Amino acid sequence: MLRSLVGSEMCIRDRYQRRVRGTTFSGMATCSALALVVLTLALIPGPASAAKFFFEDKALRPLTQIARRHAMYAAGDVPSGSGAGELSIDLTFSTKDHESTTAHEDHASTTAHVIFFHHDELENVLKAETDQTFCCTVKVEGKGYGCAKDGEFLPTYTPLYKTELDLFQDHPRRLNKTVSVNKTGMHYLMFSHCESGIDVIFINGENGWRNAYGYLPGELYYNIPFFLAMSVLYAVVVLVWWGLVLYFRSDGVLSVHDHIGLVALLALCEVVLWFLYYQAYNNTGLRDTGLLTTAVISSCIKRTSTRILILVVCMGYGVVRPTLGDSTMKVMVFGGLYCVFTTVLDVVKALSHEDDISRQCHFIPVSFGFPRQTRSGDGERCGYVYSFLA
Repeated sequence: MLRSLVGSEMCIRDRYQRRVRGTTFSGMATCSALALVVLTLALIPGPASAAKFFFEDKALRPLTQIARRHAMYAAGDVPSGSGAGELSIDLTFSTKDHESTTAHEDHASTTAHVIFFHHDELENVLKAETDQTFCCTVKVEGKGYGCAKDGEFLPTYTPLYKTELDLFQDHPRRLNKTVSVNKTGMHYLMFSHCESGIDVIFINGENGWRNAYGYLPGELYYNIPFFLAMSVLYAVVVLVWWGLVLYFRSDGVLSVHDHIGLVALLALCEVVLWFLYYQAYNNTGLRDTGLLTTAVISSCIKRTSTRILILVVCMGYGVVRPTLGDSTMKVMVFGGLYCVFTTVLDVVKALSHEDDISRQCHFIPVSFGFPRQTRSGDGERCGYVYSFLA
């Protein structure tokens, strides 16, 4: 009789553990399904501009500027490879009157200014704009760069490269130039339309930023060796952990050990995806939006799984409690909401880095309070854990 009761209790406990194992992490399964839908939609667009910028009838209107920036290494500071970083420009400039097809008699030509300078000169460039000496800056032998104003030569800023292109109606001009950097740091490329007429300058072509090791900006280069090392480390952790789980399976392994192994496997997938993304970025100079979205979603799923695992363990599941009981639905709702909000927010933020349309779409989750929910998610989780430990 006693043996029968003990056997019945063990069967009930096993049934509860199987049921809780499925229900506790069903929220993460639902989140994974939603993430796959987002991933499918994200794979539709092509690569986005990053170290290579493509211009297709980009309008440079009067009294406006277009600027790009990139972190570049000088020859003596490059962490990998040899040689200095280079800026390549292969652009065609053309102009036309956007109100008519004929040029104005008093405005026979329009000038496009192309300037490339180091971050150290940024303050001088901004000061020259304020003093209205930016557009008149020229190089004078023996004096350097400056502007002659009221009969006096005023030093302004010192660019690495500066040129002016006089444009006439229906006579486009091509600029093909490669400039090497001589100082490590952030560099700026600026296109300026200094005249107040009605002629619009249109830019076509591309410009690229390349360091000795590839296209990655200087501040992102170390992500490649970092995620490579993390991939190797997580691979070792996953192999060792699952080896131990299988070895001691016959001695009775807790279900929480399986869940820890799954989180470690998700972490391995995350770092591998980020390594592949930065490696592709470095090789092509373009941001693979599909790979980027996959890496972001994997990070969100791993983050959610980690938080849910910590939460249920602190609630006693797998250690002193075979089931979460009435708290199962609360955990599922918390995990599902956290995963959805963080996934939507992180994907939109990642895709809006260089895309103006996505940057506007960033206000969609903001208006619904997604960032507020995400920022308070950790605090709510801690409070939830402490309430169960109290």
